[in-house]
Amino acid sequence: MIKILKNLNNLSNIYMAFVKFFFIIVIIPISIKYLYYLKTMFEIKITIKNKYKQFNSPDDDYDDLLIIEDTNGYKYTVTNLFFKLDFNKEEDYKNFEVGKTYKVKGYGVRNILSPNLNVYEIIEKIN
Repeated sequence: MIKILKNLNNLSNIYMAFVKFFFIIVIIPISIKYLYYLKTMFEIKITIKNKYKQFNSPDDDYDDLLIIEDTNGYKYTVTNLFFKLDFNKEEDYKNFEVGKTYKVKGYGVRNILSPNLNVYEIIEKIN
């Protein structure tokens, strides 16, 4: 009987370790990303001067950065927004045309670690 109770105690410890691990690895990073999005979201008009892909890996295109540059010299990374189930960055990137003006939604702040803002949605094409 004592051996069974010890085994149950071990299972309980494993379960609690898994819950803590899941919380630290999954819940906290998603919450931080969501709060960052809420505090830094914006809606602006930009005129596309240039667009290009910044290759991170020669093997596949999945991790390439899709960059657009506006006429003021600012760069934006076209990105997905997983907690809004918005996974169409390739489609958005293809819809941007050089010389055209767009109203877009995005988030982020420019700093040393992240010089580009993130754009995740085209609201409308102005011209």
